[in-house]
Amino acid sequence: MTIVTSTSKNMFQAGLKPLGTLARLIGAVVVMIIAFMVSSMVSGADMAVKLSAAEAQLSGQVLLLVSAVNALLLSYLAWRSRWHGWKLAGALFLVQFGIETFMPQIETIVFNSALQLSASQIFTIFATGFVRALVFAPLAVWILGKTRKDAAADEPNTRLRFSRSGWIRRLSLLGVLYVIVYFLFGYFVAWQSADLREFYSGSREILPFFTHMAGVLATDPLLMLIQFVRGLIWVGLGLPIMRMFKGGKLETGFAVALALSVLLSDFILFPNPYMPEVVRMAHFTELWSSMAVFGALTGWVLLKE
Repeated sequence: MTIVTSTSKNMFQAGLKPLGTLARLIGAVVVMIIAFMVSSMVSGADMAVKLSAAEAQLSGQVLLLVSAVNALLLSYLAWRSRWHGWKLAGALFLVQFGIETFMPQIETIVFNSALQLSASQIFTIFATGFVRALVFAPLAVWILGKTRKDAAADEPNTRLRFSRSGWIRRLSLLGVLYVIVYFLFGYFVAWQSADLREFYSGSREILPFFTHMAGVLATDPLLMLIQFVRGLIWVGLGLPIMRMFKGGKLETGFAVALALSVLLSDFILFPNPYMPEVVRMAHFTELWSSMAVFGALTGWVLLKE
C-alpha cells in the first residue's frame, strides 16, 4: 500500500511539473505585456502617432504577438543559463535592451534623413526600451525560478577564453563578416523592393550591385566603418548568451542567432507613420535573415576550438 501511494504521489508530481512550467511561461508573457504598458508611460506626446482604426487594431495584435515571442525567447535563454539572480537579470536586460532598442536606433540615427524623427522622439524610443527591459528582466528571473544558484554554475566554463591576439583576430573577422552580411542582405533582399528604393532614394531604379555600392560609399564614406563598429557591438550582445548558456556549441550558436534575429526584427511589425508597410516588410525579411546568418557566424567563430 505504501509503495502504491508513493508511486501515485510521484506520478502526480511529475504531472504537475509541465503545468508549473506552462504557468511560469504564461507569467513571463504577462510580465512582458506589463513591461510594455509601463514603458509606454514615458513616451508622452513625443511618440503620439496617428493610426487608422485598422492600424490601431493591428498594433494591438502585434503587441500581443511580440510580447509572447520575446518573452518566450528570453525565458528560453534564462532557463538554459548557468547564471542566476541579479547576474542573470543583468544579462537579460543587456540582451533585451541592446537588441530590441539600442542597436536599431543607432541605425535610425544613421538613416534619419529618410525617417525624419526628432531628437526628442529618438531619445524617447531609447527611454521606452530601457524601461521595458528594466521591468521585464528581474521579474522574469523571479517568475522563472532562477533566483537560486543552478547546479551548472559550479561546472567549469572555458568558453570565450582567448588570448588578446585571439580576441583581436576573431573580433576583426566578425566585424568584416558583419559588413559583408549587412551590405549583401541590404542589396539582395531589402533593396530588391522598388518601394523601399523609392522611400530612401526617391527613385525606383536599381543599379548593379557594385555600381550601387560605389554610389553608397561615395555618398557616405563612413558607412562601412560605422557598420564595422556595429558588427562588434552585435558580437558584444551575443557574448553574455554564449558565456551563460548551458547547451552545447550547436544549441548555443542557435540561441545567439535566434536572439539577434527575432528580438531585432519583430518590432518592425508594428505599424507606424514613419515607414510604409511595404518598406517595413522588406526590412523585416532583411533583418531576420541577415541577423540569423550573422548570429550563426558569431557562434561558429567564437565557439569553435
